[in-house]
Amino acid sequence: MKKIILLTIINLIGFGTFAQDTESLNYSTINLIRSGNFLGSSCASDIIFPNQRKFNLSLKSHVEYKIYSTGQIAITVEESCPATPNTTASFSSQQLIIEVEANKEYYVLYNAFRFEQFEKEDIEKHLKKAKDNKMTYSENLDAPINRASIVANKIGPSQGTGFLINKDGYIITNNHVIEGAKKIIVRGIKGDFNTSFEAELVSADGQNDLALLKVNSNLIEFSNPPYQFGNVDSIRKAQEVLALGYPLKNIMGEEIKASSGTINSLSGYKGSISQLQFSAVVQPGSSGGPLFNSQGEIIGVISSKIRSDLADNVNYAIKVNYLAFFLSQIKEVELNLEKGTVKNWSPSRIVEESSNFIYIIETE
Repeated sequence: MKKIILLTIINLIGFGTFAQDTESLNYSTINLIRSGNFLGSSCASDIIFPNQRKFNLSLKSHVEYKIYSTGQIAITVEESCPATPNTTASFSSQQLIIEVEANKEYYVLYNAFRFEQFEKEDIEKHLKKAKDNKMTYSENLDAPINRASIVANKIGPSQGTGFLINKDGYIITNNHVIEGAKKIIVRGIKGDFNTSFEAELVSADGQNDLALLKVNSNLIEFSNPPYQFGNVDSIRKAQEVLALGYPLKNIMGEEIKASSGTINSLSGYKGSISQLQFSAVVQPGSSGGPLFNSQGEIIGVISSKIRSDLADNVNYAIKVNYLAFFLSQIKEVELNLEKGTVKNWSPSRIVEESSNFIYIIETE
C-alpha cells in the first residue's frame, strides 16, 4: 500500500460535514454549568472548544455539549466584565483540559471566576438551580475538534459510494469513507448486490479526501466504464449536474439513487478551490459517488455537505483535476482516457449506462 503526499502551492482546507450518518459515531456529553454567584455575575462568559463557534454560558445555566471527539480536549472560558463606577472594563480567559473518553458524562462548573471539573454529586445544588435554563449544543463536524479520534471511535460498519475508473478493478471513493477501516467491501459490481468482494487500499490522499481501491478477484472481470473525465475549465455556474450514489442504504435500499441539480459555485467550503458547490441532493452514503455533467462526463467526486440546520442543500464535490492529479501519481494505474460511449445522453440514459460501474463501499 502506498500513500501519496501532494505538494501544492496552496493550503487545501478541511471539508464540511462528511456525508455520513452521525449515528455511527460514539459521543460523550460535557455538562457546563454556571452558578448564580454574585461575584462576577455582571460579566459575560463565553465557552470555546477548538475549531468550534463560541457560545455564551449565562448566569444559572446548564449547557449539555454533545462531543464526538475524544482525548485531551481544551475548553476555554472568556470573561468580559463591563466597567463600573469603581472599576475599569476587563477581559480574561481560563482554560481547562479534560481527558474525554467515548460514552461518558463530564461536569464543569464556572463559579465566581473559577472554572473547574467536578463529579456530578459534588455540584448537584448548582444543577438544580440551573434546571430551568438548560440548553443543548453539539460538536460541529464541519470542522471537528479532533478528527482522528472520531475516525477511531466509529461504531459498527460505515458505508459510502465508489466508482470504477478502468477495467483493472480500480475504484475511486472518499478517504473518509475507508479511513480507519480494517476491512473494505465492495458490492453492486455488475448490478449484483448479493455478492461482495474485498478491496485493498492502494493509495489515499487525506488532504483532498480521495482514496483508490482495487478489487483482486478471479471471479469477476471488469470492463472499462462508459464515462470519461470532464474538463474542469469548462465547468460553469448554473450548469446542470447529476449525482449518483447509494445514500442511506439501510433506509432507502440498494438501488442506485440519482439526483439532479446545478453548479452553485466554482469554489467549495470556505472558498476552497479544490471543490465545487452543487445543489443536487446528497445524503449519508453518497460520499465517493461521481458527479456528472450533462454530457455524461465525471466532473467531481461527491465529498461533503453543510448540515441542514446551518444551510439548505449546500453540497461539495472534489474537482476532477484534483482526482486526475492524484491518479497520475500512481504508476501502476492506467487511466482510461479514451472517449467514453456516453455523449449528450439524457440523465436517465446516463444512469442506465453508468449504474453497473458505481458501487456500494462498506467498511468494518
